[in-house]
Amino acid sequence: MLDLDHLIVFLSGPDAVPALDGFSLDAGMRHEGQGTRNRRLPFPSAYVEFLWVDEPEVAGLGFPQRCSGAGTGFGVVARGDLPAGDFTDYTVPGGGPALSLLTASLTDLSLPFVGVFVTDDPDALRPEHRAPAQALRHPCGARDLVAVQVSCPTPPSVTVHGVTFVEGPPGARLTLDGAPGLRL
Repeated sequence: MLDLDHLIVFLSGPDAVPALDGFSLDAGMRHEGQGTRNRRLPFPSAYVEFLWVDEPEVAGLGFPQRCSGAGTGFGVVARGDLPAGDFTDYTVPGGGPALSLLTASLTDLSLPFVGVFVTDDPDALRPEHRAPAQALRHPCGARDLVAVQVSCPTPPSVTVHGVTFVEGPPGARLTLDGAPGLRL
């Protein structure tokens, strides 16, 4: 079974990070060797990653196109056992858990970007085990990310617990515990 690790929202730059009143966004990080930077909206079980390209000359994986508004502006990274399907192994620059990418999502921008952290212990990757406790507290009362619905022109055939892919114009809807949902 696959659990949601994070939802990626591809953006044109840092100024496009939405203002989320009542939520705690972290300062983010630069992905050395990947050409991207982010800010994150963390919850105990998963997080939302607002991602943009800051070094176009090294960015790959279709991120420059996705961040410029081409195709579906969303991605899902899960954690757990690799499901059946055509996946491409990817080595994260600087290390990190083993990552496999849905091969079709690397070139077909109508699909959301899909990756899987392949691990025998998916629970160890949960933000509640990696992020400072204060980063998981949101003034609006949101306690966790319960479910994500990703709308896209071509839904992938991957099943991720807590994620629903539906056909339609690009968008994402978050269901939260303790607070009203969010639309991105």
